[in-house]
Amino acid sequence: MKKFASRLKFSMFYSGYNQTRLANEVGLTQPEISYYCNDKSFPRLEIIQRLAFTLNVSYRWLKFGDGDYELKDSDQLLEEFHSTFSDRIIWLMWTRGYNSLKIGEACGFSSTAVTYWMEGKRSPSEQNIEKLCQLLEIKRKWLEG
Repeated sequence: MKKFASRLKFSMFYSGYNQTRLANEVGLTQPEISYYCNDKSFPRLEIIQRLAFTLNVSYRWLKFGDGDYELKDSDQLLEEFHSTFSDRIIWLMWTRGYNSLKIGEACGFSSTAVTYWMEGKRSPSEQNIEKLCQLLEIKRKWLEG
């Protein structure tokens, strides 16, 4: 499947979700899910992670169409979400209830900078990595990979 919308609809069918149920589970609205399913909008990276996790499909398959959609075990899911700095920061933010604005406010940097880190366009400075580690209560070695 070449389009994200097709992969999302397939994943929903495969996992037994309708748009309303999926929206409720991932913290979105049904119209947002509808836009994604109808190729009218493309979700941010952290939304794709939530969708993949909830639907129990491969993040890389859902996002890019790479590999197999099925996850063989929960370790594969966690490994996918932790392969790059961007993936790790998105995962940590989601599991700890942060978004780019909240992280920025808590640590004193702009939400735009956080978004760039999440998209892999830039890397945080040494000082900002320390702030992130303190806020998210993680070891620097794990965050940096």
